[in-house]
Amino acid sequence: MPVALALLGVLSAAPPARAAGDVAPAGSRSAIVVNARNFPASDHNVLDLRVTLPGGGAAEAEFLAFFHRTGGVERWGPPISEVFEEEQGILRQYFNRGVVEFRPASGVRRALAWDFLGGGRSDAPDMGVEPAASDENPGVVVGPWGHKVSDTTADGTPTGFLDLFRRLGGVESFGFPKTEARLDSGAEGTLLLPGASLGRIRQYFQAAVLELDPGPNQVQMLPLGVAVRDRLYPRNTWQSLLAFRRSPSLTVGDAVDPRLLAHASTPATVAPASGTLVGSGSHPYVIAYHPQRHAFYQDGWYVLFYDGANGVVAYAQDGSEFTNFAVVTHISTGFGMSMYNIDGTVYVLYSDSNKQRAFLRTGRAVNGALELGEAVLVAEMRQSFRAYLSTLALGPNGLPWVLIRSFHVLPPSGTHVSQIWLTWALDPSLRAWAEPVRISTDEEDVDTGAGASGSLVFVGDNVVIVYCGGTLCHGISGPADDPASLRHVVLAEYAGTHDYSIQSTGDVAHVVYAGRGPGNPVMIYRTWTEAGGWSAPESVGATTTHATALGVDLDANVWVFYARGDTVTYHVRRPGSDEFGAVRCATRIRPLESAAYAWLAAASPAPGGLAALLWVERPSERFELKFKTFDLDSPDDGCG
Repeated sequence: MPVALALLGVLSAAPPARAAGDVAPAGSRSAIVVNARNFPASDHNVLDLRVTLPGGGAAEAEFLAFFHRTGGVERWGPPISEVFEEEQGILRQYFNRGVVEFRPASGVRRALAWDFLGGGRSDAPDMGVEPAASDENPGVVVGPWGHKVSDTTADGTPTGFLDLFRRLGGVESFGFPKTEARLDSGAEGTLLLPGASLGRIRQYFQAAVLELDPGPNQVQMLPLGVAVRDRLYPRNTWQSLLAFRRSPSLTVGDAVDPRLLAHASTPATVAPASGTLVGSGSHPYVIAYHPQRHAFYQDGWYVLFYDGANGVVAYAQDGSEFTNFAVVTHISTGFGMSMYNIDGTVYVLYSDSNKQRAFLRTGRAVNGALELGEAVLVAEMRQSFRAYLSTLALGPNGLPWVLIRSFHVLPPSGTHVSQIWLTWALDPSLRAWAEPVRISTDEEDVDTGAGASGSLVFVGDNVVIVYCGGTLCHGISGPADDPASLRHVVLAEYAGTHDYSIQSTGDVAHVVYAGRGPGNPVMIYRTWTEAGGWSAPESVGATTTHATALGVDLDANVWVFYARGDTVTYHVRRPGSDEFGAVRCATRIRPLESAAYAWLAAASPAPGGLAALLWVERPSERFELKFKTFDLDSPDDGCG
């Protein structure tokens, strides 16, 4: 969601309504850590706190002790927030499977999470309580509504619910049951977690929902904390709240950030350090990989990203706010997809989630939206991961060619092998494609690794391919009508992971790749022309892994982006110049919001004198795609 809308949603949202007669005490002013546990997987802390109260005195808010006493990670899952004042005087912490709260009068206890989903709080529907059912199976009647917690359903199906209930804290942890253990049917008068599938055996409690997974026949708890968070802060507005962002590790004696303790009166939000939020995804490969293209400019900026299940395109007229989100993949897909705008035609290239088939949709960009035709099958590679990554270029006849990188393991040795293949459309309908032709050699195939991939462009009637494997980058070039005669040369020792990119300006292919340098990977720039072949390598600057982007704007300015640590820098090479300009800073990623790798992508085409950069951050459990534009006169941001 665009940052501006996210902040607006957070700042205008009313806090969760309190139950009738529940008057919250005055808010806390400060809190000191008495005991702490940090969870690196989510970068959040669970703490015991000594809280100073506004009216004087102090109280012990023992979130960590309660967490351990009631089942720990097995019961609650990992924390997905820090402790913060969500309502006046009430401190809460969100976990994957529930919410825990502190009130000075009653201490730490489980929040009645179901109230926010189906119990009438904060405008949630009030689903009431299901009638208690009598059966002869062993169990324990718990709570005021007469419901039984048992290890079987009424018809005798084993569940194990009672064993789990007892082991993980009972009423102190789960609250009272509001249903029996029964199939979720969705019938009128029954409880149903919004978005949950029907036909599963579940039992609803005030603070948890138990479910029997019929596959492994195991008991699991639904992510009630995530559901409450997403309902109270819809459209991902929670991503702008400080409490839900990745947090530094706290130890005994540290003070809790006072902004979190005053959140109820002044929402503690975090503005992006740099760039515009495009969208977010559940997978770190929100954009992947560097050889693939993800953005272009026509009547505004169009950006393709992976949300964890689909390819999504978003639009921003001037780059300041992205809207018009649309799924552009016709099936569930995986990471690794690309988008091209060539002479007014848009091509969206992707594979299925098994990486077995490659698909293409074509159309045009009109008034901030893509109008795409039906998907056509480009290649059926018959085995998973044989259509792992694909890139596209238009051949001399104006029809698309697609390069496919496949991946498999050779039995019985277990040797990993990557290969690159070429296929091309046989007619303008794009419904008939040539049988894929293998381009890589046996020697190139075994120089593989997770980062092996290839990409192609055309220079006149010649195809130019870069294929980078585990240790070497290869240049493959020659007449497109005779793939068997293509010339293979070793460009350099390779030091990246998909860290290369190639683009064509018609008569010149521009290439960057991470090569071996003294002590560090070095970003190398080279060109290929029909008359001169490959130019000598030119060092641009020291770089790191998963940190490469190349853009060539419509004035033929060459923009090279690469990361060094948490800083993304860039150089521009102007037409007619034989060198790049001075290094400038594009952005700096907060260390706490690093996504392990910056990833990078640059828009192509972009208007003359302009470039746009995409990179990935992880401020919470979701990965965010950020966007920023530059012109030839953009000043150094001072972050280098």
